[in-house]
Amino acid sequence: MEKNTSAMKIAAIVICAVLMIVVLYSWVVVPPGYCGVKRFLGALYEEPLPSGFHWKVPLLDSVEIMDLRVQRIDAQMSASTKDLQEVSATIIVNYRVDPEEAVELYRTVGMDYPEVILMPNGAEIYKAESAKHTAEDLIVRRSDVSTGILESLKTKLTSYGILVESVSIAEFNFSEEFNRAIEAKVTAEQKALQAEKELEQTKFEAQKKEESAKGEAAAVLAKAQAEAEAMELKTKVLDEKLLLLEAVNKWDGRLPQFIMGEGIVPLLPSRDLLVPTKPESATAPPSPSSMTN
Repeated sequence: MEKNTSAMKIAAIVICAVLMIVVLYSWVVVPPGYCGVKRFLGALYEEPLPSGFHWKVPLLDSVEIMDLRVQRIDAQMSASTKDLQEVSATIIVNYRVDPEEAVELYRTVGMDYPEVILMPNGAEIYKAESAKHTAEDLIVRRSDVSTGILESLKTKLTSYGILVESVSIAEFNFSEEFNRAIEAKVTAEQKALQAEKELEQTKFEAQKKEESAKGEAAAVLAKAQAEAEAMELKTKVLDEKLLLLEAVNKWDGRLPQFIMGEGIVPLLPSRDLLVPTKPESATAPPSPSSMTN
């Protein structure tokens, strides 16, 4: 009896252990932003598991969780420019896995797809894009280089089920000789720009002085013209007065019988009229008697 009891206890323990294994390994939870790639004894299910709770066959089914969120990878890459300058750059790539292609990506590449396809293709595309530009163009046209890398990566990685969202270049690193040459060129350009600004300022000041001188000359000329006109008017009035005075001095007191021509002819009183005359003595008219005598 004791042996049977011990055997029953052992069986109960085994059954509980099996039940615990079944309970623990018969379900899986896929977090939000992820999907599950389900395998049955190594064979892949065609459809990925969306986020949420899912049942599975214990010990027979296994689920790999794949991140579908936007991920970032930073890579240090080196290349040569069109003018044969060595340049290294820190490339930042934001990407995500296409949910519909997650199973195929797992089947063909596996979970380490960033190192297997993303990094090598990124390095190759960066070298090809850098070879299209000179070292100076890489600096002044960084956004164009980033756009070129982005478009090439999209074309290359879409077939794998990887969607590239953005590409940015954190910095370019050139050789010391090139950096010194760029620094000297920038310094020379800044000096030339400063000299040009000073020249423009000098021209502006000269133009300003010229305009000021023209204004002063115009004011002096206007004043001189006004004074000349005033003098001419004064001279005209004075000449008229002198002519009038000369006419008075030469006038014999007789009024003209005829007035011809234009203008005003002064009419002056006669000198005889100006001198008073004595009255004549009154005489009586002769009487008729005296006239008969």
